[in-house]
This record gives sequence, structure tokens and C-alpha cells, in this order.
Amino acid sequence: MEPPNATLSPDLSLPPPGSLSWDGQLLVACTALGLPANAFTLWLTGWRLRGRGLATFILSLAASDFLFLANSILQIWSVAHRHQWVLGTPLCRLHKFLYGLGYYSGLFLLAVISLDRFLLVATPLWYRCRRPARLPVTVVRGSLAGGHRL
Repeated sequence: MEPPNATLSPDLSLPPPGSLSWDGQLLVACTALGLPANAFTLWLTGWRLRGRGLATFILSLAASDFLFLANSILQIWSVAHRHQWVLGTPLCRLHKFLYGLGYYSGLFLLAVISLDRFLLVATPLWYRCRRPARLPVTVVRGSLAGGHRL
């Protein structure tokens, strides 16, 4: 008989298929649909549209979403193990960091795209004549550098 405070070795095997709860099934569906769609968007905007204007924002948003969805595979693993994290502390920290990075960079880019489209509608003449041509690239690079290059 083991003492009550003994640590058990983690079970790294997955439960049988079909035993995921509804939130796990939703995560699997979103990941299965979202990863290929974002990969296609990355390919289209990165190699076909050559990153000008709105395409730069879309490329960055697709990269952020791809990172978030790729990281959700670890979340699915956790849900499959009844919300118990069995992959160790370093991988947990990496998961939390990548989750925050993907989530908040996506929110930031949605806000920037909204502001960019608002300026196009509210001040069309200024937008066409005075807006710096490299503004989307500057904003995206500035956000990656911590906002110091704006």
C-alpha cells in the first residue's frame, strides 16, 4: 500500500477515441479546420500577394492564428487527460507563453485592421494621399519589437 502523499507516475497514453468531452471535440474540430485554412492563407498572402497594405496585416493575423491553433494541440492533450497537465512544468510554461502570444497578438492585429479600415472610410482622401505606404509593415514590426519602433 502506498502512502497518501506518494506521487504517481503520469499516464501519457491517450484515452480511447470518442471519449473526449464536448470541449475537447470542439478544440479538435477548430484545430482540424483552422490549421489548414491558416496555412493556405499564409501561403497565399506570403508568397502570392507580396505583402502590401492590408495583405501584411492579413499575413500577420494568419500567422498569429496558426500559432494559437498549433498550440491548442497541447490544450487538447490536457482535455483528453481530464484537465490534468501531465507533460511537465517546462512544457506548461511554454504552452502558456505561446497561448498568450498567439491570443493577444491576434487581438492586437484585429484592432489595427479595424483602425486601418476605419481611416479608409472616415478620411478617404487622407488615406489615399497622405498615409505612409509602409505603415502596415512598420506597425507589424513595431508590435513584434515590443512597440518601440512606432
